[in-house]
Amino acid sequence: MEQSSWQQMHSINNRRKRRLDEDNDTVKRFKQEDYHIVTTYEDLCNDVQMEIFDYIDVYYLYKSYRNLNIRFDQLLSDRHLRLHLNTRNIPNQQLYSYCMEQLFNISDRLVSLKLQAKSAEPTFQFDDRYELSVFLTSCCPRRFYRLESLIITQCEFSIDQLVSLILDLKCLSKLTILCIYEVKFIGYNISDIPRMILFENYLPQLKTFIFPGVYRSDVSNYTFYTINNNLENLSVRCLPEELFVLFKYSPKLIYLNVTIYGPCQYFARFFTIPVLPLLKHLKMRLSGVSHNELFMLLKAMPNLKILELNGYADDKKLFHGEELIKLSSILPLLMRFLIDIESIRPLKIDAEQILVTFTPDHWYQDVECVEHDNYVTLSATMKKADIFV
Repeated sequence: MEQSSWQQMHSINNRRKRRLDEDNDTVKRFKQEDYHIVTTYEDLCNDVQMEIFDYIDVYYLYKSYRNLNIRFDQLLSDRHLRLHLNTRNIPNQQLYSYCMEQLFNISDRLVSLKLQAKSAEPTFQFDDRYELSVFLTSCCPRRFYRLESLIITQCEFSIDQLVSLILDLKCLSKLTILCIYEVKFIGYNISDIPRMILFENYLPQLKTFIFPGVYRSDVSNYTFYTINNNLENLSVRCLPEELFVLFKYSPKLIYLNVTIYGPCQYFARFFTIPVLPLLKHLKMRLSGVSHNELFMLLKAMPNLKILELNGYADDKKLFHGEELIKLSSILPLLMRFLIDIESIRPLKIDAEQILVTFTPDHWYQDVECVEHDNYVTLSATMKKADIFV
């Protein structure tokens, strides 16, 4: 018996309703399952993994991820991977073999290398400073053509080794940072290293150079050099007479951290001081520099924005708030001025007399001046609103 038209319509509607109910149940089930979806570390895309690897020292990176699975092995061999190594992380027993074998295998992807011994002094069983010295002598810098930063610290090298290294580093066009500090030098011509970088521009690709070792050179010899360096960031210790030569051959400096040894009577011999038009941040450690000498020096930095003074002084003007304000007045763009100094000898002025000159209208209230048996310490920060604009 054939169904009537209304029965057929009713049957069709029932089927549609069942389909809708089934679809709704499916959607609800999917929504419930969404709450239980978990993203694991291995689900991260390759680009994110490479970014993470960029923060891990290569010794630990290979130790943790190598032979873990095929994907990570492929990432570790990717030529775009940027590797960083601090030799301090390598166990003593593996240091020499790692430097001579594994390091060369990754040399084409190494962008940062820090040669650092585990301890300042060698032990009876092991001398990692010697191992690093051997590596430095036998390595071929040309293999590290992607190297951007080289730091040498807490090691023992001869001056001849480092001079030879600087000559070899010239082929590394991407090298922009060279730091040599807390190194025990063997030899007497320590001034050869800063001379090659600062005054002969052996490494024109460098933008940052840190060499806090004390050096002394014959300034008269520098008159024969005509090549300026390209440094933008420099940390160095020098004598007052060398500071002017440093200014002359470093016109692109933006940041300068300098320690001056000895009084600056040499300043008076210069009619004009070479100007550093790009210098924005000066951090200077004084040793007997007077207020007037500092005034002359700062006039050569017309665009200075941050000034930090520390060290030792015996000029009473450098312990006088109003005189320091006059000093800052020659820097029209100065935004921050900090001073933290110690007198070389008793100033014959008590701390209260000094503090009176640091008025709260110009200086922050945390000004500290302490009298000791044979010296006075002063620490103060000038308010930004009161720095001359």
